[in-house]
Amino acid sequence: MGAWVKKIVLLIVIVSGFWYWQHQQFDHSFDKSQTRAQIEQALQTAKNSITRPAPSTSSAGLTIRQAHQQGLDKVIVNDSGAVVRILPDDIQGDRHQKFIVRTDGGTVLIVHNIDMAPRLPDLRIGDRVGFQGEFIQNSKGGLVHWTHCGVRKCRGWLEYKGKRYQ
Repeated sequence: MGAWVKKIVLLIVIVSGFWYWQHQQFDHSFDKSQTRAQIEQALQTAKNSITRPAPSTSSAGLTIRQAHQQGLDKVIVNDSGAVVRILPDDIQGDRHQKFIVRTDGGTVLIVHNIDMAPRLPDLRIGDRVGFQGEFIQNSKGGLVHWTHCGVRKCRGWLEYKGKRYQ
């Protein structure tokens, strides 16, 4: 058998296996024993997820409070707060300056890449810092990273003592 025939047979087997797997998944997801109420609840959940407003991608972004209230993750936020704790720099891989800020929406860890942007000099507890970056929720409130311009896009910045760091 020629090499091209083997490739065609392999492709047919892969496509058939994928088709079978997809149909098995679909058939089991709607078990006939489900009650009408369960199906209606699933439909309502799907409808709610479709009609939920899309995360803001404007340069203004959301505040930490808005991101928490809407249960959003991996969205651009724009907020400010007072530094409540300064952590040691992360020096594994890209170096990051880390500190915790208390905003109106709660505390958030700022993870600022100091290989891509200048560090905030002489940062102290109680200092006010403005920020824009990508927010990721976690059990401790969340973190904000991408507070700098990257190779492909400029997502964020930090503002400290009247100066913007990006």
